[in-house]
Amino acid sequence: MIASQFIQQANAADLLALVGSATPLKRVGASEGGEYAGPCPMCGGRDRFHVQPARHRWLCRRCTEGRWRDAIALYRLVVPGASFVDAVRALAGEIRFVQARRPTLRLPAAESETAEPPGAAWQARARDFVAECQRALWSRTEPGAADVRQWLTRHRGLSPATQQLWQLGWNPIPRVESPNWWGLPAGEDHVYLAAGVVIPCIVSRAVWYLKVRRLEANADPKYVHVRGSRPALYLADTITDATRIVVLVEGEFDGLVMLQSVRARAWPAPVAVATFGAATNRLRPPWTIRLAGKQIVTGYDADEAGEAASAWWAAHSPGAVRLVLTSPQGSCPCKDITEYLKQGGRPSDLVAGSLQTGLH
Repeated sequence: MIASQFIQQANAADLLALVGSATPLKRVGASEGGEYAGPCPMCGGRDRFHVQPARHRWLCRRCTEGRWRDAIALYRLVVPGASFVDAVRALAGEIRFVQARRPTLRLPAAESETAEPPGAAWQARARDFVAECQRALWSRTEPGAADVRQWLTRHRGLSPATQQLWQLGWNPIPRVESPNWWGLPAGEDHVYLAAGVVIPCIVSRAVWYLKVRRLEANADPKYVHVRGSRPALYLADTITDATRIVVLVEGEFDGLVMLQSVRARAWPAPVAVATFGAATNRLRPPWTIRLAGKQIVTGYDADEAGEAASAWWAAHSPGAVRLVLTSPQGSCPCKDITEYLKQGGRPSDLVAGSLQTGLH
């Protein structure tokens, strides 16, 4: 337990000095000790990052949804995996309370191309397309709809409730649409909408990307993104301020399988699930805020890429844990989370087994 006086000392850190040269801030107010604003060092923008140094608080209209945070929260934002204790040690000196010089944080450069979801026109057409594909999936008259629902349930292990909650759909036939419909520049190639299961990534009510899982035999590639999509953390909304553990898996279907298993179980502390898609994808702004200060558990596929991804997280997030995908019968390794489920296992058991001490 850290005494409150040292937590107060940590939160009294000079926020302007902490931010340093990572982002240019201009004075925008003089009351109550002054206020400074500029681009967020995590997600970009022009003036969404605000600091009130005299009141020892800061906010970003996107990353913190406009809520004021303290110096400890800023440290945990920019140092993925840093715990509350780590932040206090860095800002106020070692826990043995030897005065230490406060560091200047080197914040990652913002990547503006990933900081915003697609524009309003793209959003509108994407929502219409998702709704249309949902109707097709759950239609009683559309030929093939029952087969797709059965594929999702039996082959992918997804309950009907999960399919509906995360707005999975089905596009029966491939088609092309005018780029104007999607708010893309006139004269560009038409937007191709592949046939297959439609997976929308919706975060904070915005559609970030649309991905289609093609179902025809030997489909290459199996997954096709709709043009105009932006990279995002799938299931990011399952991560809240109260979340203590985040399970990172490979792909949206494995993410949904793990999530429905986790939610069917009681936990001492909230557990969330998310995925960046392929194991080779890495953390990018503005998603850093979602994982800052969380215990990371990796459930990537049992292959070379999955091992490399788990090793990357172990090196960049203190205390990261790798799930061992052994068959429920213990006879052989499983390829991924879905195969573990199909062999009779409960994916949440893997998480509980790897964090027996960390969960209590």
